[in-house]
Amino acid sequence: MSSDPGRGVRRPPTDATRCGPDDPSNGLPVDAVFDALASETRRHLLSYLVDEAGGEATPSAIADRLCSMGVGAADREVVLVGLYHRHLPKLAELGLVEYDGPHEPVRYRCDPLVEECLTAV
Repeated sequence: MSSDPGRGVRRPPTDATRCGPDDPSNGLPVDAVFDALASETRRHLLSYLVDEAGGEATPSAIADRLCSMGVGAADREVVLVGLYHRHLPKLAELGLVEYDGPHEPVRYRCDPLVEECLTAV
């Protein structure tokens, strides 16, 4: 176990994760993963990228999916603003997605712990 209780212990990928042997893992600390997944919007955004979109989608497609699920505001433009200014920059800062701007695709970067947590919730 780690001497820093906030960092936690990372386990190797399991068969339940979608990360393949060639995917670089972020190896984020447990607290960073929990911070990323603390928001319902970010959980659904990452689930969409991992499970339905093949790891890549435009912010517009993500907003459409979130609205169809009733996640966040009912107004698509409000959801997009939240993605642009809060959720995508947060996930990009953590290294969970590549995000270069509103008209560019969002690309999920593999993290086995994120995927295990998403499966659990």
